[in-house]
Amino acid sequence: MRKILLIPLIIAVFSLYVSQASFSYFSDTETITAELAAAIPPSSVTVLYENATLTFFCHVPCCHHCGDSGASDLNGVISTAEKSPESLEHAPQCFRKVCSKAVLDGIYIKNDGRDVVLEKVIVRWWCGGKLNYLKIDTRTFESNSTSPAEVEVGVTLGGGYHSVELGFESIISPVFEITFIFDDHVEEVYFIPCVKFEWV
Repeated sequence: MRKILLIPLIIAVFSLYVSQASFSYFSDTETITAELAAAIPPSSVTVLYENATLTFFCHVPCCHHCGDSGASDLNGVISTAEKSPESLEHAPQCFRKVCSKAVLDGIYIKNDGRDVVLEKVIVRWWCGGKLNYLKIDTRTFESNSTSPAEVEVGVTLGGGYHSVELGFESIISPVFEITFIFDDHVEEVYFIPCVKFEWV
């Protein structure tokens, strides 16, 4: 009888041991994870794009570009696009010829800490066209690539603000996704810039 009573007691003691060991294990794991996370300093780099502007450089359309009806459609799209950039998706085909060059600027990399290396930039947009170049401050990197365009940079950025400029050809997309790959982390931004037109 005494042996039968010992069995539940042994099971209870064993269960208590296992539960305490398990708790201790998970507690230790959480502590180690928290300590490792605290040991990695937060990045001091942010990408600012609130003032991003896509400027199209356009010339007066000729009949061989659009035809009479296409020219009137083009004028309507251009006048609407400054208020509603998404309307560019409905631009007539001749828009790519008349407004063949575009520059995206008003993007800045802000560094509040130690020097960081910008290793690569990946640019995605939609509806065709190509990225001709990427400019970081005064350094220009040729691309000549369709979306997604990957540009190897390898530039060291000190403290302060650094300007970013992208030159496009034959695009109509008002939507961009840009990934900045630094030596210690990745910054990804997705935005619709303001749109404006300059006649050249």
